[in-house]
Amino acid sequence: MEEVIRVTKLFKKYRRRTALRGLSFKVHRASIHALLGPNGAGKSTALKAIVGLIKLDGGEIEVLGVKASEDERKVRELIGYVPENPPFPKCLSAEEVLDIYGRIYGMSKAERRRMIKHLLELVGLSFSRRVKIGKYSKGMIQRLALAQALINDPPILIMDEPTSGLDPEWIIRFKRLIKQLRRDGKSILFSSHLLYEAKALCDEVTVIYEGKALFSGPLRDFLSKASRGITIRLEVRPLKPSLVDKLRSLPFVREVGVEGSSRLIIEIREGEDHRLDIVKILYNMGCYPLEVVKLGPSIEEAYLKIVGRG
Repeated sequence: MEEVIRVTKLFKKYRRRTALRGLSFKVHRASIHALLGPNGAGKSTALKAIVGLIKLDGGEIEVLGVKASEDERKVRELIGYVPENPPFPKCLSAEEVLDIYGRIYGMSKAERRRMIKHLLELVGLSFSRRVKIGKYSKGMIQRLALAQALINDPPILIMDEPTSGLDPEWIIRFKRLIKQLRRDGKSILFSSHLLYEAKALCDEVTVIYEGKALFSGPLRDFLSKASRGITIRLEVRPLKPSLVDKLRSLPFVREVGVEGSSRLIIEIREGEDHRLDIVKILYNMGCYPLEVVKLGPSIEEAYLKIVGRG
């Protein structure tokens, strides 16, 4: 896959702490890439460095083949940026803010009108377009920030904790919107400390801890770090004690848990699936499977294992 962002050995030191310690990762075209890590890990610093808001002490950033050290302005034009706390003037309306950004990018009046109308509809602010931002909720400001980031239709979108302040309905709508932008060809990089959010959205993951990348790669490879084998949820009737004993005696079974009167959770050791073998045993013992489901690996377990706490 084609790389759209390449970050190589970034270093950033503040007066009393080192925020980035040789951070490296890649973002690929038309992908959704999550930067995961606890507060203070260096996620926001990395994003600000990519968009040129802070100066680095070392390392290189390349965006669509353009090195930031050689043409910082061109790199900024390729990226739409949504900060965690957008600093919009409270005395302006959403229309006025977007018009200013459109002028900055050299868009004609007709282009600005078209894009402003489209983007305000996209983020659900059409009816509040002339309301002063000082009267906006945090969630509305966050949605306006997304519209601002898309005003010049950049190929890359970078967002810092993008769902912060959004209500539940807009978190759902936001996820759908981000997936649609990816389908439209945009490459998206966002930071989050919410693991379930990353699993629901992203194709790629970078785990940052104390300024370093502990993992960077496809989501499926990240989730495989959690796997100690395969977990199966089994709905069976009748659920006989002898069946549980039989399953626990099998060499490929790590553990069997009983939930309620008819459900088993079976952990299979690393290796083959063995679901068919288990179903055969059920029938041989006069038990009948109503449901056999292979459960996916836990993103929480993968994260804890990578940062050394699992």
